[in-house]
Amino acid sequence: MCSPVLIILALAEELNNDVKLSRGPVVISVPATLVDQWIGQLKGWVVTGAVDIFKYAGSFRNDTRQTFWRAYEQSSQPSFRRIIVCSHTVRH
Repeated sequence: MCSPVLIILALAEELNNDVKLSRGPVVISVPATLVDQWIGQLKGWVVTGAVDIFKYAGSFRNDTRQTFWRAYEQSSQPSFRRIIVCSHTVRH
């Protein structure tokens, strides 16, 4: 099993070197208790302004989805420079 820190370091290296990973966003799915930790680690390892990091955790309520997508659509980053950190389980 690969360490989360190694995954973040590899992702940071690619993003910091201006490598296009894919056409779409990077999606990282973790247990709900680790979402904030992953976001903090990403912010610590990726150059400021290189990517936009979005948190999708909580519920499938309509207002939660609207808030998430509004922020996502307002991003000035190309889609391959957007990271979505979400939890495995989402409350209904």
